[in-house]
Amino acid sequence: MNNTFRGIRKVCILDPGFGKLPGHHHMWNQVLEKAFIEQGYSPYFFCSKRISPEVLSLYGHARAHFVYNFYRRVSENTKPDNIAAFLTHALYMQRDLAPLASFVDSETLVFGHTLDAPAILGIALWHTALPPEQRPPLYLNIQFSFEKPTEWTEASYRLAMENLRGSIFHISGTTDHLAEFLTKATGQQASVLPMALDLPQTLKIKTNQDIVYGFTGEDRLERNTAILPEAIETYIEKGGAGCFILHLAPSDPRTTPYIEALKALSQRYPERITLFLRYISNEEYYGLFDRFTAMLLPFSPDIYHEYRPSQSFQEAVAIGMPCIVCQGGFLGYEANKLQNGSVLMREPTAACLTEALFEFEASAQQHFSAAAAVGEKYRIENSVQCTLRHIFRTIDGKEERNI
Repeated sequence: MNNTFRGIRKVCILDPGFGKLPGHHHMWNQVLEKAFIEQGYSPYFFCSKRISPEVLSLYGHARAHFVYNFYRRVSENTKPDNIAAFLTHALYMQRDLAPLASFVDSETLVFGHTLDAPAILGIALWHTALPPEQRPPLYLNIQFSFEKPTEWTEASYRLAMENLRGSIFHISGTTDHLAEFLTKATGQQASVLPMALDLPQTLKIKTNQDIVYGFTGEDRLERNTAILPEAIETYIEKGGAGCFILHLAPSDPRTTPYIEALKALSQRYPERITLFLRYISNEEYYGLFDRFTAMLLPFSPDIYHEYRPSQSFQEAVAIGMPCIVCQGGFLGYEANKLQNGSVLMREPTAACLTEALFEFEASAQQHFSAAAAVGEKYRIENSVQCTLRHIFRTIDGKEERNI
């Protein structure tokens, strides 16, 4: 084992929301399993009992344990009128963690990568009920918040910190705003956890080809799939030169009229629009990325707000790909901060998306150059190695592992 950290012999990964493919849960778990094994650990996974056959076939090994009976059954997203709903959620989490007691001791690192405020509180209640000599060090990460934090979110974190006082732990978020909120709410310095992107080394955009606008992921309304048909049709009819590859995995039945409109549009312009209306494998997903020259991410800034990141955006930045995003929210904030050549839509409307497509096309090489200047540094800073180094360093407070 390489440079054993604080005598850690074992790693447990908590992911109560993981039960189906695809998505960031699977991405994190695959990457972490590979990375920890390379460091000499054989991680244990604790995931949802509501497991799909596809997940079971990938994680049905001896070190995967399916213990959680719920996920966000009583959620912070319901905006409760008092903290009772948060406490109920936390108690469910505490109960479902009971089997973990037989796996952990003071030489076990417990890492939770996709948690919310009630889950953090439940983990804290479970942790403090263990005998002091058995309590493991904790690294707890908030991947995102669907809703903007409320006073009860903050109260949950404060209560969790009271229970963890004197323990070895660290808390982080995946955006600047989440880390700032967590620091304020807990009184503990929270950090931004690097994204642990494990991108194929061969994945690079090709700027010497025709412009290909790409869209990938689920077809949820919050991703503004509703504006795609009108925006793309107007762009093509007004002489836009780019093509479109659109991956829209079925998720939200409310998007059906817009998907049907895209099907009709692709039949009219088969040489310009390619649709993938199904879930795809990681290999297919990155194969599509390899064909894009710019990423369409016209997501609603009210729903993809400052506390909710986009993995697609982060992957695009890491490979030097400019994006089209809306002003405001996480995407607008990050695009402004990174200056990666992205075009910002004035509003999340079809007209503004069409306008942004033409704006990108008018100076595409400038956008490519800006994206390339940012990509490699961002890719290194959000590599798996940086993620592991960050986890171990922040738990210890001083020790830098040679990872």
